[in-house]
Amino acid sequence: MRGIGDMAWGRSFVPMPSFYGVTDIPRKPNYDFERREREKTKAAESAKKAQAKAEKKMAAQEAPDANATDDGAASG
Repeated sequence: MRGIGDMAWGRSFVPMPSFYGVTDIPRKPNYDFERREREKTKAAESAKKAQAKAEKKMAAQEAPDANATDDGAASG
């Protein structure tokens, strides 16, 4: 079985178009964009954790209040 590298520049050769992502040169890194994307992801994760923490805190505050009113209503 022969691969593309084994074939000469004859009829068998089918060049890959550049829009398939096959290129001979590496891409130029865009460090600023990549850093901003990492920071955006980190900020989203931090916001999600902060929201979960706030919800947990609110649930903890509501639970003792509910128990306190139940105790007061039962004794009165």
